[in-house]
Amino acid sequence: MYQSGEHLLTVLNDILDLSKIEQGKMTIEYGEFYLQDIIRTVENIYTPLCESKSISLNIDAPIAAETMVRSDQSRLTQILFNLMSNAIKFTHIGQIELTVSLAQDALEKTDVNEKVSDQYTLRQSTLRLVVSDTGIGMNQQALESLFDPFVQADSSVTRTYGGSGLGLSIVKSLLDLLEGEIHVTSEPDKGSRFVVEVPLTLVDNKPVNTPEVAPFDPVSLGIERILLVEDNKINAMVAQAFCHKYHIEAEWVTDGEQALACLQQASYDLVLMDNHMPNLGGVEATQAIRQTLGLNVPIYACTADAYGSVHDAFYRAGADYIMVKPIKEANFIEALRHVKQSAHAPS
Repeated sequence: MYQSGEHLLTVLNDILDLSKIEQGKMTIEYGEFYLQDIIRTVENIYTPLCESKSISLNIDAPIAAETMVRSDQSRLTQILFNLMSNAIKFTHIGQIELTVSLAQDALEKTDVNEKVSDQYTLRQSTLRLVVSDTGIGMNQQALESLFDPFVQADSSVTRTYGGSGLGLSIVKSLLDLLEGEIHVTSEPDKGSRFVVEVPLTLVDNKPVNTPEVAPFDPVSLGIERILLVEDNKINAMVAQAFCHKYHIEAEWVTDGEQALACLQQASYDLVLMDNHMPNLGGVEATQAIRQTLGLNVPIYACTADAYGSVHDAFYRAGADYIMVKPIKEANFIEALRHVKQSAHAPS
């Protein structure tokens, strides 16, 4: 359910991504991750979707579980999601095939500007993704405008299948940012084949002492009671579930005014602050906690806003940390670890 929710969020963000691309504000965020994580996510989400249409999903990905790469995991996942979604959408009989492979190039030295640990050995490589289907296919005329925004093969496709025609345009734009390429072959009534090649870096010798390996004990960090300020019930439920798992007491309020009232009556080890809320928003509430109440309790903003201006506003108001929604357990743990190193001591 959580992965499907993330998938839906990705689809809904397509129009926002197109706007950012057109304005030159789309950025690539490089980081290290296991390549199998993407493959596993695709398999978990698209296997039941294929089963619901009685078509087969074949994944050929001979990638070792410990294969770590350096690229933008979110954007690579978004590219695969768009290609897989299209393949399933336009296929009614037969199968969908996904092939994932890596081509290793010359050995490279670590670039100090990449801020990668000295324990890493980096090698340039090319990730090759092939998504093929036995769907309705396209003619040559449709292929020529396939990556234009708001364009589909013809009007009958729009009437039959719906959609905005943004997915492949975004895929092409993301690949341009990643310095990758995409090639398509297709025939009407025989299916389509999309081949993506994108450069990335293989990362060897992952350090043993990573945050994921170290045991997590919130009590040892002095985190026993959290004030959760969130007006969305689903987001609050997720945060409360994480707190419950680690035996942290979480008091939930739905706006900034309620948060101020609670902070005047009790002390907390941490405040998790949403942004857009009724009565008093997160930025204003954070500022009031610092200036009006004069409290130094750590405040961690929890926002779905990806724009730097929102983050800057929170930091200016006095927030200590920014958590971007949807919040995952790993991000939640990372944030709690940061509490101990916060500039403000718990009050």
